[in-house]
Order: sequence, then structure tokens, then C-alpha cells
Amino acid sequence: GSDHAGLLNEGPAQYLNQIKELREKMPMITYVPQCPNGLRWDNDQAIRASIAILDEVAKAFNVDKLRMYCTGLSMGGMGTWRMALEAPDRFAAITTLCSVAVKPDKAVVVLKDMPMRIICGGNDGGFTEGSKYMYKVMKEAGADVELTVVPNDGHGCWAKFYPTIEFYMWFLKHKRKP
Repeated sequence: GSDHAGLLNEGPAQYLNQIKELREKMPMITYVPQCPNGLRWDNDQAIRASIAILDEVAKAFNVDKLRMYCTGLSMGGMGTWRMALEAPDRFAAITTLCSVAVKPDKAVVVLKDMPMRIICGGNDGGFTEGSKYMYKVMKEAGADVELTVVPNDGHGCWAKFYPTIEFYMWFLKHKRKP
């Protein structure tokens, strides 16, 4: 992408940039990919390129490969599902916020052993429906999945989660099996 300043307007990068306590208490490296102009996270090439860059970041900064996590909001929630589906061996856990359903038939096979949280607003139309559907199919497949529906909230409920230390601590409880 080309809107690098825009990366600081939403999600983890925004809050890590704004909240010193959050930065200081989170022993994490944050990699925030951005779709190229005109593309969405349903583009296979964008997903593969993001995973390739993730692998380079992990090597360059000596990342604990058993503690890599993925989260995204709205279209980035789609990206989270797609990244995890494309590279399930990279992530210990994922969280999607305000996402649509993404490849549920494949997800129940590929991601059923990965801890995940699905968060959405209760009044977010297709995003609420998609989130609830992904929860339903993953739960039925026996996945370790949690669903949080924020009552009377719409698109943007991520602002209640990303600025909290508890959100990131949930990730740190999970370690990928080698």
C-alpha cells in the first residue's frame, strides 16, 4: 500500500503509537501489512507477499516463531482469515474483528486446531452475520474458538479491544505446537 500514515489511524498500530503503557507492557514486534492500492485481502498475491515479508521480519528480528499471532479489523479481518488459511504453520492464534465469513469449508479443516477469537458488533449487518457464521462452523468442527458480540455496536467495535492490554495478553497465552 501507499497510505503509510493511514496505518496509524486504526487498529493495533494506532493504539501502540498512542498509548505508551501499551507499548511498554507488550513484548511484541508488530508487523502491519497494507494492501496495495486497488486490491483487497481476497487477492492471493497480496496474501502471499505479506506472508513472505512476515517471514523476512521474523528472521531479521529473531522472532519466536512459536509465538506469532495475527489479527485484523474489517477487511483486515478477511486478511487475517486468509493469512491463517495460507500459512497456518506460522500462527499460534488469531483474532478477527468485524470480519465477513471467509472460506468456511476450508477453515474448518485447516484452522480447527488453532485458537481463535472472533469479535464483532451486534449491529454490523453482514459483518455480524459473517462473524457468527465463522464461529458456528468452527465450533461445530471442534475448534478452540471464542465469539464476542458487542451489543448495540456496529462496525468499529475494535476500538474497545485494541487499546487494552488484556487483548494482547490473550495472544501471549498461546504458543504454537512445533
